[in-house]
Amino acid sequence: MSRDSTALTTRTSKAKRGSLRGGLKWLYLRILRLSGWKCEGPFPRPTHQAMLIMGPGLEQGRAITSLAEHRMNFTADWIYPQVDGMHSSPLPEQNLLLVDHCSSHLADCLDQAAIRGISIQLIRMVRSERRIQCNTPFKPSKFPERDLAYIHRMFS
Repeated sequence: MSRDSTALTTRTSKAKRGSLRGGLKWLYLRILRLSGWKCEGPFPRPTHQAMLIMGPGLEQGRAITSLAEHRMNFTADWIYPQVDGMHSSPLPEQNLLLVDHCSSHLADCLDQAAIRGISIQLIRMVRSERRIQCNTPFKPSKFPERDLAYIHRMFS
């Protein structure tokens, strides 16, 4: 059976072993595992909808972030702020979404997650113990200021 060449590819940021970018992520992953880094906590399955807020030190493109992305099978997509407008674009329909904790559009993302019923999880790095910890999921409340205050307290 042959594949249809007109099929759309939905996840272009997924790391594959054959590509150079994917190969670097796999190399970073192996080096971090050999040096003692590990992931702990209830990371979401790739089929569940969740917004993951990455803490300090877990920015996109860093080697340590590839360890958390591997735990989610490299299926999570990063959300970027919209440059030209004040409002952020609607959340994509992917299951796992990654947002930086100090992003300017974090409040808009939390509002959209509350409307769609997407759970929020915080991921932080404990450098002294060489581990990446994922907290249990929570649903955004009706008070986004409280959610933002909680997120900033967790990462301070």
